[in-house]
Amino acid sequence: MQDVKSIKDENTHSAPQNERPPTEKNEAAAVSEQPAQKTASDKNATNKIETIRSALDEISKKEEEAEIVTRITEHVRIYKDRKENPEKYAEEQKAAAAAAAAKRRRKRRRVPQKKQSLIKGVLPQRGDGVGEILRKSIFWLSSCVFVGCMIWMGTELYSRHQTQQKYDDIMSQYNSGSNSGSIGRVTTKPDTAATKPASGENASDAEPPTEETTYELLQGAANLLEMSDDVVGYIHIPDTVVNYPIMQNPEDDEGEEYFLHHDFYGNNSNLGSIFLDFRCNFDVVGEDKKLAKPNSDNLVIYGHNMLDESMFGSLRKYKDVEGYYEQHPLIEVNSNYESYVYKIYGYFIADATDTTDTRFEYWNYIDFTGENGFYEYVNEVKRRTLRLTDVDVKYGDQLLTLSTCSGVFDSARLVVCARRLREGEDPYAGTTGSTPNPNIKWPTIYYNWNGNTYDPDAEFVPYG
Repeated sequence: MQDVKSIKDENTHSAPQNERPPTEKNEAAAVSEQPAQKTASDKNATNKIETIRSALDEISKKEEEAEIVTRITEHVRIYKDRKENPEKYAEEQKAAAAAAAAKRRRKRRRVPQKKQSLIKGVLPQRGDGVGEILRKSIFWLSSCVFVGCMIWMGTELYSRHQTQQKYDDIMSQYNSGSNSGSIGRVTTKPDTAATKPASGENASDAEPPTEETTYELLQGAANLLEMSDDVVGYIHIPDTVVNYPIMQNPEDDEGEEYFLHHDFYGNNSNLGSIFLDFRCNFDVVGEDKKLAKPNSDNLVIYGHNMLDESMFGSLRKYKDVEGYYEQHPLIEVNSNYESYVYKIYGYFIADATDTTDTRFEYWNYIDFTGENGFYEYVNEVKRRTLRLTDVDVKYGDQLLTLSTCSGVFDSARLVVCARRLREGEDPYAGTTGSTPNPNIKWPTIYYNWNGNTYDPDAEFVPYG
């Protein structure tokens, strides 16, 4: 039995030479030979692809050039044909124009994206949160309020414009014709023929009306009475917008004055009218052309304080504008029968709802019980007046009081007081050089706001 070593040697020597395992060197050579062959093959393929691609590009370029030439040739042919035979293409042109118009209409109807976004931003949409819905609701509520305010303002301005036109027509009617009692006639000397003398001890040079005095209706008043039975006179402050008929409703109750909210024609109006207190008598003449009732000692006339200065709105300038009093010291008032001139001697602020010791019911001083009552009133006006004037006031003078609202506080009233011009008197005497009142008697509510006080012991020079 052969041993293992002899068998191993035998097998080793009997193996063929060419079947020996490759060495490491042979393996490396084989691996390097394969990539080289692959690279050469890829390069040949790439060259072929580039050649084919260049050929295709050349062919495409030639085809595109040929197509362009064909299109140009066709366009030229069609252009020549259209020019030579336009009737062949009439229907086609109409169809093209109709298509273009339809396209434009569709474009106009289409909402741009920005507009769509805007609409989504202000209109509640499905899926909006509570905050977003609240924001959009506030936006629309604010918009409605704004539009409503603009409509109201426009309506109000139009209404006031119409009212002013009506009063312009009324003024024209009043000033038309002879013996009209036209307003605006005051010069440096009063018109004694048209100025009714004051009664009482201070009118000794004048002849007061007697029981035999007769009155003739002014033509201007006759014109207005044909338009309204409630006309009792006419008021004008020279060089201002105050130029209105004076109305009166004898059936008024205090606090429910008809012409506070009705115009000259009886229509509802925020401007109301200039009207005389229902308790006053102003040249009330009977059928016998004589006074049916004695005239009131103090004529109290009311009017709204409008922001555009219409009605009694311009009266606030006596308080607010320096020198305004000196420029406008006279008030012309006509009854339906006579013409009068009044001279302003004071103006003040009152509280219509005052219940304290500063209360002054100026509206109730219409007829005085005597000399003491007269001076009680005019001296209270002097204590309260914003400016002190040199216009004297004497018992027997006929008085005039204009009352309107004031913005000093909610219940404030601006009151302008005047007395009738005496016969032969210079209308402007005493109206220059007014001075601020150093110790104004204001209503209590004013002192509560400003902390000032009225000194009752301060120097005071009373009328009379």
